[in-house]
Amino acid sequence: MHFIFTAIGSHGDINPILTIAMEMRERGHDVDFVAHAYFAEKLENAGIKHVVLGDLEQYKRTVNDPDLWIPRKAFPAVWRVLREGLEECYTVVRDLVVPGKTRLVGTTLAFGSRLVQEKLAIKMASVHLQPGVILSAYDPMAIPGLPVPAWLPLPLRKLLMASISRRVIDPVCKDDINRFRANLGLEPVEGIFSTWCHSPDLVIGAFPDWFAKSQPDWPPNTITTGFPLFNPGFEALSPELSNFLDSGTPPVVLTAGSAMAHSRAFFQTALEAIKKLEERAVFVSAFRDQLPESLPEGIFHAEYAPFGALLPGAAAVVHHGGIGTSAQSINAAVPQLIIPFAHDQFDNAARLERLGIALKADPHSPTRWARALRRLIDDSSLKQKCLGFAALMNNAPPAEKTIADHLERL
Repeated sequence: MHFIFTAIGSHGDINPILTIAMEMRERGHDVDFVAHAYFAEKLENAGIKHVVLGDLEQYKRTVNDPDLWIPRKAFPAVWRVLREGLEECYTVVRDLVVPGKTRLVGTTLAFGSRLVQEKLAIKMASVHLQPGVILSAYDPMAIPGLPVPAWLPLPLRKLLMASISRRVIDPVCKDDINRFRANLGLEPVEGIFSTWCHSPDLVIGAFPDWFAKSQPDWPPNTITTGFPLFNPGFEALSPELSNFLDSGTPPVVLTAGSAMAHSRAFFQTALEAIKKLEERAVFVSAFRDQLPESLPEGIFHAEYAPFGALLPGAAAVVHHGGIGTSAQSINAAVPQLIIPFAHDQFDNAARLERLGIALKADPHSPTRWARALRRLIDDSSLKQKCLGFAALMNNAPPAEKTIADHLERL
């Protein structure tokens, strides 16, 4: 069988889908992987055929847009990029289709693939890496500035979620999508995130049910599987980072996300908090200009590090609440301090807090960071909870294999 995977986003969006694609290749299927040019080296190392979207200059423009990390401006910023590449994504995926043999797999924002599915009547699986993108009145997403309190009666929650879909999300993207649909001879749609972005064939929630339980208002064809973790053999810690880890006590790992090019305040706060704690630390960021010019001897900077190898040796991890980092942290049984910026990060943070394995802190308070980190590092009962959820992950069937089983049944 021939599978076309389309993954839109940063490393946290690409890595889990690449894990699934590698599993499908191991099972003997033909695999094409449609992703941004920025990920060419990663896909080459994985031995997966990369079909390029966009160019490096486009990726740079995207991550340099400060609106991407302001909650009320974040989705319009994302949509500007998606709109710019919608026709290219549609055309690339369409031209890869082998009639009678192809199945499509796309992340939440793989709108080009979703359009190909409708136009050519091809089976497709939507893979949602985070539960917050499945809008639900029963389990409302934590949205800064647009709270849907769980204590509200269900009919009111349904009205609020419908209003958010109709008045907040659709106005950003619906008209653009429908103009493109008209060119394809497709009928107009609405409820882009509440309905349309979910494939009618299969919706995969790539997270465990103890992280987000299936809800009555989720698409009826939804299954949850667990987190597909990206821990390939071709990625390893650098010798310098390995030496640092071996030379002292377990460090605190701090990252603002692989695409966060506006993290100067984050890392300045991190530096002050680490000084207060008198702990060692690893700062992970592809953007060296966002870090303080000089770092103390006990702080190591890595442009990139495979979290599957790094986090098991950490005392705690401070991060933005991205689902990839969250999943790797759970798997490593490492307590987490979440500093969310935008997108799904607030919802992921709320779920981690409810599990009792994470805390959230003010983004600009070194004292509160230090206090929270001290609790995370020293609280033995919290550490036991981390070990318990790590055991749940490790004792479950690998999510990429479960997902592959469902894809083969398409």
